[in-house]
Amino acid sequence: MKEKCFKIDFSTAISILIVLYGLCRCFFFNTQGILLLLMGLAFFSIICKGEINVTWYDIWMIFIALGTFLNRNLDYPIVNCLFPALAVLLYFNTRSSKSIRPIMVAIIGFTCVNLFATLLNIAVPNTYFKLMKCVLSSTSYNDAVFYYNNFGFLSGLSDHYSRNAYFCVLGATIAAAYSFSHRDKHHIKAVYMIVSIVLIMVIGKRGHLLFLIASMVIVYVLLAPSISGKVLNILKILISILIVGGILIETVPAVSYVFERSLLQKETGDISTGRFELWSKALELFKAKPFTGWGYGYYNTHVFNETLQVYFAGVHNDYLQWLCEQGIVGFVINIVPYIGIYILSLRELKKVKQIEESTLVTSLIWSVLFQTFVLLYSLTGLPHYDYEVNIVYAFSLIIPTIILNENPNLLKVRRKKVTWKR
Repeated sequence: MKEKCFKIDFSTAISILIVLYGLCRCFFFNTQGILLLLMGLAFFSIICKGEINVTWYDIWMIFIALGTFLNRNLDYPIVNCLFPALAVLLYFNTRSSKSIRPIMVAIIGFTCVNLFATLLNIAVPNTYFKLMKCVLSSTSYNDAVFYYNNFGFLSGLSDHYSRNAYFCVLGATIAAAYSFSHRDKHHIKAVYMIVSIVLIMVIGKRGHLLFLIASMVIVYVLLAPSISGKVLNILKILISILIVGGILIETVPAVSYVFERSLLQKETGDISTGRFELWSKALELFKAKPFTGWGYGYYNTHVFNETLQVYFAGVHNDYLQWLCEQGIVGFVINIVPYIGIYILSLRELKKVKQIEESTLVTSLIWSVLFQTFVLLYSLTGLPHYDYEVNIVYAFSLIIPTIILNENPNLLKVRRKKVTWKR
């Protein structure tokens, strides 16, 4: 694929709208009607292409979307099941448009605005909240005010500091992908990457920070095959420390308190700790219904937080949540395409010098970075259930499959396709 100029056709425009809608889910225009409209436009865009080549990766992605509907817990709002379906439609629509760069530009544009909003929150909080009142939905705005006034949390363009940290991670991964690309020098993006990392420290999400750094070290190792054995061993140890440290910080309060909160966070604890109790409950639910689980969304509607008097947002471990809500069957349906595409991405990354198009090189590096972060973050968070993450994650998954189609000689793999023509 040669993308010599910046082109935005109908399919690409729809993909950009879907991605921005997922990132802006806390905004005031977040309505069921817009969600259905975007789904309809994406479906129309795919059909208008007149031809769909389906690989086994695609079939599994369809199963993921169907599973959220067919195995939904009846108490879980069906509208929440539309977001995974929208992510799958984004996956197919982007595959049909084959235009990656405009979507990445839209994502990094959003993260730039989020970075500015966070800095505004630090410098002039009153002005920040006046602006956010015009942007965020009333519920999201009230949550952002509550967390800031009571804990000093910085929400950026969202309603919670954890989501804001993810936005910074997203910007840092794209900037890192440009910096890691050996074909061009992108000093501005390297500076943006550093600023994003510092901002994650200020926000106070140490788990996000460690998982991000671990992901960056992993990709750096993969891109530097000539690295000496001694340095490689040191980097492997560093990766292990970062991953274990991220898990411990997010799960064990005693470890968390060793590290002080930065700036506004210094006098607070971390409300994201205490996950062992959540995991224990998830394992109990899994043992009770091991094969099909309790239904998609069960944990969010039946496991109550006595302290906050609300239902838990989730297990904070996607792998355990798949097991307890969708059983072994659902776990396999979810894990197979994610791990399969990740392995495909790693194999392509080793051949990255053989890819002629620089946009594809940068996109692939970002895809591996983001996939690595999500798979690690899934150990202590719920990125596959967090629609801001899941929508972008679906976009990252399509990049290696596009590269495989556009560079058939890159890897010696058998690709079975089911072709439909209009």
